[in-house]
Amino acid sequence: MHNSRRDSIEIRRHCKNKNSSISGKLKLRNSNNLCITKEMEISFSFEPGCESKKIPVYYDIFQSCFEIVGYVIISDKEKPTHAIPKVNDEKYIENKYLNELSKDLERLLDPETASFEDVHLKCGSVAIPAHKNILSMRSPVFSAMFSSEMEETRKNEVDITDVDVPVLRMMLKYVYTGKVENLTVSLAGDLLFAADKYLLKGLKSLCSDYLKSTISIQNVLGILSLGDLHDPDLKMFAMDFICEKCDEFPALEKTEEWKNLQKEKVPLAFEVLTSLVKSKGK
Repeated sequence: MHNSRRDSIEIRRHCKNKNSSISGKLKLRNSNNLCITKEMEISFSFEPGCESKKIPVYYDIFQSCFEIVGYVIISDKEKPTHAIPKVNDEKYIENKYLNELSKDLERLLDPETASFEDVHLKCGSVAIPAHKNILSMRSPVFSAMFSSEMEETRKNEVDITDVDVPVLRMMLKYVYTGKVENLTVSLAGDLLFAADKYLLKGLKSLCSDYLKSTISIQNVLGILSLGDLHDPDLKMFAMDFICEKCDEFPALEKTEEWKNLQKEKVPLAFEVLTSLVKSKGK
């Protein structure tokens, strides 16, 4: 009667964070290519945190040399898309309901779904329904306007004459939802003007950050001018960019933008030249 020995095959994995299923068939074969065990079917799972699993194997102790043949399939189990988030997943819950709130508030700007509006912002031939309490909470300028006996308060109508309709709509979308989409350099510049006028600090920072991220030797003078008018930090960023690219300044001097800057904003052009001289002296 032959004695048998009990041993095991260990399957390990590197990633311990997922659910994984293991299946397959294995058998042991000796040097003569003969099977020394019955074919073993395996099927089990790795739970999160589990690093290894052992498969028990019985074989003849007189077989000193053998090889393992067969196959093993390892598949990660995807988390169901409908899985309920954990209660303590505060970031997920916060983002989900803030997005819902933003969408609901945005509907207040749509003439077809607006309700309880008590003021209209007139821009050319367009009148956009709005709400004094929301405008006042978001903008100190609107707050002062609606808290006084100004004509806008009595008429419940505000004439907006210094921004275009698309810019006004985008500014209001930010006021109501905290979001801005589809920015361009030109639009960000117009929004920066509106944000500065109506003291919308968050929108002002958002526009400045966008302009910083898109700055180039082609648009730096325009961004510098915007910073000079509305945001000292943006102005300094553009000035530093010009100094860092001082080797390219001869080409910049030939552009219409530089010629216009020298004509229309002499002190700013002089400031650029002074900064360039200082940067070269360092």
